[in-house]
Amino acid sequence: MSPPSSCCSRRSTKGPASNDQAVPVLEGALKTSPRQPSFAIPLGNLYLKKGRYDDAVALMSDLLSKSPDLADARLIRAQACSRRQR
Repeated sequence: MSPPSSCCSRRSTKGPASNDQAVPVLEGALKTSPRQPSFAIPLGNLYLKKGRYDDAVALMSDLLSKSPDLADARLIRAQACSRRQR
């Protein structure tokens, strides 16, 4: 029995184009809800992937000033700091 054709024929929306579209959406969401880690963490990851290390460090530092126990934010900030010094 073969899988339904719809599950195999879907195009992936992940990639550079979807990342480019996600950045302004997340930035807008963060402006309306600045204390939301659920917006800041993915945006920090996108900044990291796009080589926007200073933006990632600034965003994660701001988030950590409000919520210092967020391990994901600490990791993203550390990765961005490390990569921008290369």
